[in-house]
Amino acid sequence: LMKFQQQRLPTFYLAPTVNFTLGALTVSWIVCGLLAAVYLSENKTFTEHSVRYDHVGSYKFPADDAQNSTDLLRTFSFTSASGSSTTSQGRQIAVSFTLEKTIPAPVTMYYVIDPFYQNFRSFAEGGSDSQLLGNEVEKDSLFSCIPLRTPGEYYPRGEEVINTPLTANGKGQTLSDFIYNPCGVKPWSLFNDTLVLEQIRSDGGGGLVCNTSDFDEFGNRLSLDEGQNLCRKKGIIWDVDYERFKETATGPLIWSRKYAFDTDNTFLSNGWYFNEAGHSVPNPQDEDLISWLAISPTAATQKVWRILDRPMESHDTNGNPIEYRMTIDEFFPVSEFGAEKRIRFLGGTGSVWLQAPNHRIVVPLLVTAGFAFAVFWIILIGCCISRRSSTSKPIPLDEGGLSLTTLMASYKQTPSLTLEESLEPDSYESGQYVWLTAQRAMDWDRQKRDAKGFKEYKKAKEREEAKKISAAASPKDASPNQ
Repeated sequence: LMKFQQQRLPTFYLAPTVNFTLGALTVSWIVCGLLAAVYLSENKTFTEHSVRYDHVGSYKFPADDAQNSTDLLRTFSFTSASGSSTTSQGRQIAVSFTLEKTIPAPVTMYYVIDPFYQNFRSFAEGGSDSQLLGNEVEKDSLFSCIPLRTPGEYYPRGEEVINTPLTANGKGQTLSDFIYNPCGVKPWSLFNDTLVLEQIRSDGGGGLVCNTSDFDEFGNRLSLDEGQNLCRKKGIIWDVDYERFKETATGPLIWSRKYAFDTDNTFLSNGWYFNEAGHSVPNPQDEDLISWLAISPTAATQKVWRILDRPMESHDTNGNPIEYRMTIDEFFPVSEFGAEKRIRFLGGTGSVWLQAPNHRIVVPLLVTAGFAFAVFWIILIGCCISRRSSTSKPIPLDEGGLSLTTLMASYKQTPSLTLEESLEPDSYESGQYVWLTAQRAMDWDRQKRDAKGFKEYKKAKEREEAKKISAAASPKDASPNQ
């Protein structure tokens, strides 16, 4: 403890030599350069194609005057405290495109929302991991789910709305008695557009390629088999996610899609979010939800949607381009916050460690390799110039003209002597100066040996001076006759 208080603990610091620095720089630019080359080579094995579609219909919710009832896809009637109401939503659009070259299997279909900041703190924390793991949680512990913890909580008249009475399983309740499961803004904002992809060929071999909505929450096929609907939902998440996300916890006050109540409230009986007809509370085991909950680290949110286990051909057997037509039902509005929606098709085998192209990492690798290469040559050239100038220009030792070159030559001729013993006593001070200033030009082993000789010479001089002083101070022997 005393050593710690007096700052006497042992310490060390790195003093890299020139050789170590040059070696580290060499390893850096070689490794970064090789990685950049490997990434560039692997990226060429992938083929991708993106199609933007949000600008076609510019869907908004709620519908504006430009979207009349004939444009909207779904209409829901419900009863609320204010009486019977009707709401319409959704818009269908069609987008066609062709491919320049065939996308090899397996083809991964992504939906992209750019920008959509999932990494924003209030969004990233807007949920309950414990709920998603299937645990029963108390309402008071779900602060991260506010304002989508309790039905009606996010409305401007929050206190008034959450105290709205309703009947559930023959008991009188209020909205504040229930808890959304799953709660929070992350599950609530789940992407819910649907897509039907068709192929139109001149050789008559076209047809349905993928219907994203023909699957249940667990990825099972509904009405079309593998030969009719060529894409699949199973496999869009990691295997470990199947074990992490559990079935919704049961309970008398759980507001979810799976556990519908015998109630007079239309939203609760259908598993909809309160006052959001048609907007279902998702199942925690839904693969689309699990994919959505994985926070995107960049501004562009990109999620795996479906997987196509066969290639998307660019030309038919007649050599004509194949037309692909996407029929999209839009329910996810983005125009209000200036985002774009795209469908991205990515195909290719890649390697074990690179399952998708990574263009962004190539630039930092190349910059790092170039910087390390440039610094390497700057240091190397600087050292060569410094050593050449130090050996070609002798350092004067004293006014008598003795130089470092002469000093070293004298030292080599008398290796039994120390460095300072080859000097005249009057040249001691100037010799010390030359020794200290010439260290950088000497070999490390020579430095250690000469430094040891310097210390020995200094100690010998000190002992000699001490003897002289002692002899001068001691009294002379008295004469026996006195």
